[in-house]
Amino acid sequence: MQTKDIKVNPNFSQRLYYIGEEKTCVVVCDDVLEDLSAVRDIAISASKFEHESNTSYPGQRAELARSYAESVFPLVVSLIRQNYALPHSSLAHLNAGYFSIVTLAPEDLSLQQRIPHFDSTNPYFFAAMQYINEGDFGGTSFYSHRPTGFENITVDRTDKLIQSAQSLIQKSPPKQDYFYESDDHFLRLGTVDHKANRLVIYPGTLLHSGNIRSAKDINSDPATGRLTTNLFIEFR
Repeated sequence: MQTKDIKVNPNFSQRLYYIGEEKTCVVVCDDVLEDLSAVRDIAISASKFEHESNTSYPGQRAELARSYAESVFPLVVSLIRQNYALPHSSLAHLNAGYFSIVTLAPEDLSLQQRIPHFDSTNPYFFAAMQYINEGDFGGTSFYSHRPTGFENITVDRTDKLIQSAQSLIQKSPPKQDYFYESDDHFLRLGTVDHKANRLVIYPGTLLHSGNIRSAKDINSDPATGRLTTNLFIEFR
């Protein structure tokens, strides 16, 4: 099968959202690629999806196509440099890249998979996620931790967050389901809706969670499920 070229659309649109009291910038770009089917075809035909043992992702992942990373990584780095304060001499490093698809049923979720999470305590670590498939899928929401008020989890906040969360969880465990609404533990600050060919960039310190709804979003078929690409980029 001939592989289609993955090309960035020079006419993509960009919007900035400032989340919560800490006004954390989230970059949202639409119509990012000229032909989204090129990415979808690779994920369906050439990728081996597996459960990961070293992360808490509630589904399966496959190595991201090199052709995608080579096309999208420079764009993401440019957008991060435009919209975030970075050390002057820092260089961008691709920490990891995946195709991802949600597959775990609610009853199989661990505690960590039932609450919002953060990717890193490093303020120069960023996540870039692109929605690939058309469909009425859940987007991504951002949160603050109610007892502490923390929205971004940095090194100096980690111990306090863990202590506070453990205390509250013992009194009021989160329900056995995916997290996509506010509760006693976390307050939803904003949501970026799902849209095919939409790219979302945010700091890895920001608390977030996918809006996963069992009937629509849990699907192990990359052709019809909630397929995303994920780039994790560190500046150092």
